[in-house]
Amino acid sequence: MKRKPEPLGPFSVLTRGQLASWLQVSERTLDRLNPPPPSLALTVGTKRYLLSDVVSWLQSRRNGNAA
Repeated sequence: MKRKPEPLGPFSVLTRGQLASWLQVSERTLDRLNPPPPSLALTVGTKRYLLSDVVSWLQSRRNGNAA
């Protein structure tokens, strides 16, 4: 039986795949966004996304502040 995913909170940390799914875009589209969503570099080649940072990034794009 498949477990239900935990509800996301503002301090949820997402992988690239989880973020793409949450935004309802492909991982390739996520990689091509300019500017990219803010990420945390855990190790070389390992990024994670703090949901509260991504929400702030989305709001700045909605308000016309995107580069």
